[in-house]
Parts: sequence; C-alpha cells; structure tokens
Amino acid sequence: MRTRVKICGITRRQDARAAAEAGADAIGL
Repeated sequence: MRTRVKICGITRRQDARAAAEAGADAIGL
C-alpha cells in the first residue's frame, strides 16, 4: 500500500504545478 500525499495551503498556480510535478496526490487551496 502506498501512502497518499496531500499538499495544503496552495495559493499560487505555480505552487500547484510544482506540487503535482513533485508527485502530490492531492492539493488543498
């Protein structure tokens, strides 16, 4: 089983892109 990763506190489009490229499964705005 793989651990899912969520990055919270995303406020800028480039941060969302960086989180996705880093492998985040989900982001919080």
